[in-house]
Amino acid sequence: MIRKGLVCLAIGLGVLFGLLLWRARDHGTSPHTMPSTDATRSKQSEILTNQTGLAIDAKSNSVAIPENCRPAAERLYQFAQIVPLYGFDPQITGVRPETSRYRKDWLSVVVQTRSHVAQVINGKLVSVNSLYDGSDTRRRPEAVNEWYKGTGTLSKEDAVQMTLDLLKKLGEVGKADELKGGREEFHAEPVTVKTSEGENVRVVPFRTLWLYDSNGTGRLELEFRIGPMGSLGITKWFSP
Repeated sequence: MIRKGLVCLAIGLGVLFGLLLWRARDHGTSPHTMPSTDATRSKQSEILTNQTGLAIDAKSNSVAIPENCRPAAERLYQFAQIVPLYGFDPQITGVRPETSRYRKDWLSVVVQTRSHVAQVINGKLVSVNSLYDGSDTRRRPEAVNEWYKGTGTLSKEDAVQMTLDLLKKLGEVGKADELKGGREEFHAEPVTVKTSEGENVRVVPFRTLWLYDSNGTGRLELEFRIGPMGSLGITKWFSP
């Protein structure tokens, strides 16, 4: 009886293995491997490229973008086509969606690329920060070695006008109008750094602009990276 049972078991396993091989040939995969995610990433790259003009490298992209996070990634790419983000690298390395137990219609998505991190809440891009090239050097302290090149100038008037022009290009004409009558704060803090030759120099490598509406509510904060000829781009954008 035992021998007969073993024979039946062997036959059953053989039939099962044969079915697995047949399914593998039918679907073009090995029964011991999972299908590759390259096709999925390639499709996502195609969608993002068609809608924004900026492409994610499907093969080197670090993560596959979940369906509910894709609009946030698209929003960041659209933003980067208009706003000159300093050193922007579009390759996405991480996404993190967050929901609220109290508001079913609330969705926050953090999108991180190799150079920046952004937060999009319900489709609105709230913030974009440079990971390594802004005034906050905790992630890369050696970034200060390039600050000596910040010898250019950027006036408050030019920074304000540039910001209002960017808002209009982003389609936020109403917000631009609201900010025209509000308070403006402009910080240009000098620092002492060393040149590549080891010489101490006094420069202002960043300019920070805060804009308020007529009610005194802070509506926008920008940080500009300064180079030899003036602004090189924006390293921080905060629009609550």
